[in-house]
Amino acid sequence: MGSSKQVLRVGLTCAVDGLLLTETVLVFQTQSSSGQGRYAGPVDCALRLYREKGVRGVYRGTVLTLIRDVPSNGVYFLTYEVLKHQLTPDGESVHRLSTPRVLLAGGVAGLLNWLIALPADVLKSNYQTAPDGRYRGLRDVLRVLLRDEGAAGLYKGLSAVMLRAFPANAACFLGFELALKGLHHLAPDWPASVQPSEAPNQQMELQKLSRAGSSTRMLFYS
Repeated sequence: MGSSKQVLRVGLTCAVDGLLLTETVLVFQTQSSSGQGRYAGPVDCALRLYREKGVRGVYRGTVLTLIRDVPSNGVYFLTYEVLKHQLTPDGESVHRLSTPRVLLAGGVAGLLNWLIALPADVLKSNYQTAPDGRYRGLRDVLRVLLRDEGAAGLYKGLSAVMLRAFPANAACFLGFELALKGLHHLAPDWPASVQPSEAPNQQMELQKLSRAGSSTRMLFYS
């Protein structure tokens, strides 16, 4: 297994995915569920938000998205990797972990992911779907929620989220592992298939290639 820092870094990097047009997606989904027809589609929604509120309107709620996704994604991938190794019998390879154990590791990782992410997700949804001017800022969203619903309001919908999180993430990681095995079968020499003992040498080679690529780019742009 890679170091905990490496796995955590992967999780933090994945949080960037949640930043792209967060307001656009949520506003359009809210319209669809309410039956209103203000926007013709996601692109129309993004363009109108930009015209009405500028770039800040399109990326409204970005800070809360980061607060939600950075720690939760880090814990998500770290938990999965740790559980995989804990569930691997002595003397066996983690790459041959049985399907039930992969499902267990993925499901538990999903539960922890949403247990951490849900409070920020509730705040983000309240902030992004509220009428303009209702909240003065992120702290005001939290203050109003605690005043009206108490601390339990931060975990609104927890039962439904947990019921979905385990099977969804168990299936997600099982699909990932099956895809990885399929790719390894098709391309056994691909770097992703190296064993842990080979990882340091592989990492050194990748660093050399990265430095060579950087030198090439410097020559190209100079």
